[in-house]
Amino acid sequence: TPETLASGINIQMLLYLFASTDEGGLYQDFQPAGVLYSPIQLSEVKLEDHRIDSRNDSEIDSGLKTSGLIIGDLDVLEAMENGVAGKYIPAKLNASGELNKKSGCISKEGMKLLRENVYGKLREMAESLLSGDAEAVPLILEKKKPCDFCDYMNICDNSLLERYRVPDPEKVAEAEKILSAEPDREEV
Repeated sequence: TPETLASGINIQMLLYLFASTDEGGLYQDFQPAGVLYSPIQLSEVKLEDHRIDSRNDSEIDSGLKTSGLIIGDLDVLEAMENGVAGKYIPAKLNASGELNKKSGCISKEGMKLLRENVYGKLREMAESLLSGDAEAVPLILEKKKPCDFCDYMNICDNSLLERYRVPDPEKVAEAEKILSAEPDREEV
């Protein structure tokens, strides 16, 4: 989400992606195509009375769908899922052959901007640690305080100090711009 990207949260997979495709990386001659998060287990499939004899394929397929962000290049998308129907990847073509607005796709230029942004966050974090700032200041998203369900509360005891941070609106706007970079016309 723009809020997590702006705050440097959940960028681990992006760091792996960019590091592996940078000069000296294992895949340095490749362009990053995206990151996908796969479910590690299927939820319990609820059989419907009128479908007991069927395999409930649609229910199973929906449990296997990935989430994430991928490049909006039709060749890449087609290689990931035949027909780009959104069955397993977060991208779907509509009837006119255009990407559905809800598809989790980004342009090649957007991917470059994303790389710069993620590396910028990494530098900020490294500089902060180098200066001795390793204070726990949890991020509040959607009015949820992470300390309310944290297993490590007994270590930092943030409940006494009530130190929290919220996403910076300017950084969120920058992240929204990067993530909304639509695929180029020639890609789709």
